[in-house]
Parts: sequence; structure tokens; C-alpha cells
Amino acid sequence: MVSRSGAAGVAAALGTRAVAGLVGRTDLLSPGSTSPRFRRLDRVAYSPLCLALAASAAISATARGR
Repeated sequence: MVSRSGAAGVAAALGTRAVAGLVGRTDLLSPGSTSPRFRRLDRVAYSPLCLALAASAAISATARGR
């Protein structure tokens, strides 16, 4: 039960981070992340990685419930 809710929490946190990065608003979650280089890397690499990790955690959370 605890590990399932933990995995769901991780999925939610990473999903939130991914969406914020993809729409270009990571600065709402992490003030100071406004440099052009960071924003470019955020959209190209960091946010897609967070999205993939969020999906993996969500799958893990649902698989543990079976």
C-alpha cells in the first residue's frame, strides 16, 4: 500500500515537472531557471525525461495493485 502510493506520488511530481517544462514555465517550480540555455535543454531533454519517468512510475503504481 505504501509503495503503491509512493509510486503514484513520484509519478504526479514528475508529471507536474514535465508539463511545466514542456510549456516553458519551469520557473514557477524552480525560480531562477530562466536562462535561454536551460529553457532549450528543458524542452529538448529534461522534460521528456521527466515524462518518461512519470509514465514508468505510474505503470509501477498500477502494477503493484494487482
